[in-house]
Amino acid sequence: MTWIKGQSGNPSGKAKSIRTKSTEALRRVLARAITINLRTVVDDLKSLEPKDRLNVITRLLPYVLPTAEFDLNKMSEKDLDILIAKLREKEVTNSPKTPERIGASFVIN
Repeated sequence: MTWIKGQSGNPSGKAKSIRTKSTEALRRVLARAITINLRTVVDDLKSLEPKDRLNVITRLLPYVLPTAEFDLNKMSEKDLDILIAKLREKEVTNSPKTPERIGASFVIN
């Protein structure tokens, strides 16, 4: 098999869920540092103003929680209609100066 520069042997590329060795090593180092210093981390969080504490926690959540994904092809017609209605409501209520980001974190109330 001849290798062509710029092409891998896997046309699909690396799966998103596959982590590199360096990423895994960094995660282990950070997890150990947080575990060792957990009491200090908690005390530091407690010393913050509530809005600042919430900001820190919110920024850390993506590293703790799995990424929310949804497949429109797997949604029922009823759920799709609800989703479309919610998007239309947001389109009408949002001002052009503050557009709301709609993505994988979209939640139907």
